[in-house]
Amino acid sequence: MTTLRAIVVLGSAALLTACGGSSTNSGNATRTISIPFEAFAGSTEISCDASLQGLGIGGSSASLADFKIFIHDVRLVTDEDVEIPVTLDDDNWQADGIALLDFQDKGDGCNGDLKPVNTSLRGSVPDQPVVIAGVRFKVGVPSSHNHNNVATAPTPLNLPGMFWNWQGGYKHLRFDVRPNGGVTRPTDGAWTNTTWNIHLGATNCTPDPRVDPNTPEDVSCEYNNRPEISLTGFDDTASAIRIDYAALVIDNELSEDAGGAPGCMSGNTDPECTNVFDNLGMTLGAAVGPANEQSVFSVVLQP
Repeated sequence: MTTLRAIVVLGSAALLTACGGSSTNSGNATRTISIPFEAFAGSTEISCDASLQGLGIGGSSASLADFKIFIHDVRLVTDEDVEIPVTLDDDNWQADGIALLDFQDKGDGCNGDLKPVNTSLRGSVPDQPVVIAGVRFKVGVPSSHNHNNVATAPTPLNLPGMFWNWQGGYKHLRFDVRPNGGVTRPTDGAWTNTTWNIHLGATNCTPDPRVDPNTPEDVSCEYNNRPEISLTGFDDTASAIRIDYAALVIDNELSEDAGGAPGCMSGNTDPECTNVFDNLGMTLGAAVGPANEQSVFSVVLQP
């Protein structure tokens, strides 16, 4: 199917030339592209009204509180492993090459009224006679934008709920659920929490001591925590990218928290973060050894 598509692209370019239009020969022709994403927890599509079942070691049931993720540096990959950058459009969900995907379809932590969601990336690529066989992208906000002033940043980079502080920067992703029965801490019988959170972001960020510490561009982070996702078998005319929350938390017990922030908020010594980072294809903090292959993102056929 993809080989046929490549022939069609070349044929359409030739037709444009015959009609006096632009072509790939000009080196400037582009085509629009939309990359759909979908969010699931196992076989259950994520939404505010969904009951998420069988999560983690104990098979916890939970409801959604928040599900947002930033994406940047998107590239299609040809069957010859050549990367083709995707230029993202600027709109209410995308700015400066950074997109926010939002699967939380109600406001106020899923307790409010219906609100818009964003489940795709929109942009353009050079119109070339190639066979697309994969896609690559990075999770999070790049260093160049991570320490923006969120009050003056363009949408979608102006959401306070996706920002820690000027030094820490943005939450690259925010996946929060409410386990039925809440969250307890075995080492502290008085400790309880209603949500089990995953907030991924840069850590060990420090200002340059030689300059004004309130100048965001001088912040340096030891651990950027931006996983790069590389997927094969992707057809940009027929595929979607699935995010599987169940695969992300499969090694954790969502009804309990062993220490640190509730769930995993990227703390370098947080016991819940080791498995979360492993499943995203990263190592936590100063951990040594090769990172695991990520298991959260996959290519699926569009319905």
